Amino acid sequence: KTVAIFAIIISHVCIIGRQAAILNIPFTHFQHIGKVGVPLFLMISGALLLNRDYSSIKEFINKKTLRLVPPYIFWMLIALIVIGILNQIQFNYDAVVFYINDFFNLGVNWYFWMVIGVFLAIPVINEFIKNKKIEGAKYFTSIFIISSIIYQICILFNWTTFLDLTFFITPIGYVILGYYLANRECKLSNNALIIIGLLVFLSIFIIRLYQPIPYKILYLFMINNTIHLDSFLDISLIGILESASIFILIKAIDDSKEGFGRKIKGFFEINIVNKIILSISKSSYGMYLTHIYLVMIVFHYFDLLPLSGTKMALLIAVLSIITIILAWISVLIVSKIPKLKILSGYS
Repeated sequence: KTVAIFAIIISHVCIIGRQAAILNIPFTHFQHIGKVGVPLFLMISGALLLNRDYSSIKEFINKKTLRLVPPYIFWMLIALIVIGILNQIQFNYDAVVFYINDFFNLGVNWYFWMVIGVFLAIPVINEFIKNKKIEGAKYFTSIFIISSIIYQICILFNWTTFLDLTFFITPIGYVILGYYLANRECKLSNNALIIIGLLVFLSIFIIRLYQPIPYKILYLFMINNTIHLDSFLDISLIGILESASIFILIKAIDDSKEGFGRKIKGFFEINIVNKIILSISKSSYGMYLTHIYLVMIVFHYFDLLPLSGTKMALLIAVLSIITIILAWISVLIVSKIPKLKILSGYS
């Protein structure tokens, strides 16, 4: 979760340099590293929530609703106020109604509604996984990947297909992929998995930086204009491989008992490092919501500055660190207030 929230925040801050470049690489290409963030969150959810015994569906949904909805309302209200002040919105009735309607139609809200849909589906998918175990997850994951390939081929060559596999390339595909990767048996050593995961991720990252292949191969988003469904979840084969490689890399480090993997794990087990990572992980949902208005502040004061590539890279690095720290501290402060903890997004 820590890696995921870092990737998301850094990618959003990178937008301020969209007219600049470094080493002939536009900063908008660096933004694409954030595409791995949401799939990682979904895969972690699958690893933690599937093949579980829930006392009742109602209890599960109520618990997740209290976990998700109050923080969303709280931080979005703050974002509305902050952005309204920055843009000098007139606070009369008509202007406020128009502004609120416009704000909640912005793409920044997509993640919340996607997560709501995922958790509504978890009780159903959980029963399938409990019944079919790892074989069921392997089957669903295989169709998830095959579906992605089929639809990308259709888009690339402008072909029409009547084969409807869209059920498999919803966010649930990543959820089940996470469960599968977390529970599969692998003959390779953890050190080998670390190397493979790192090489796959770096290879895809370089491809996305330089974009030597068509955009239609690099990304695939599930959008249905007929029912006005929009999503920024990347379900391309490259996106799936990238997310899986990071998941495998992190899991292999966590499972390592010898070799360089154990040394890397040892660093993360240092008391202070472990506490920081755990705290950020627990704050990640609140940080996602909080960073929205923090990034808007960044845009207001630093967007499209006429800086060289090196100076822009330094500015993005500094602003990313500041945004991450402020988002984390904001969530922690609210979580320490007993009556407001439910609004913080800290779990």
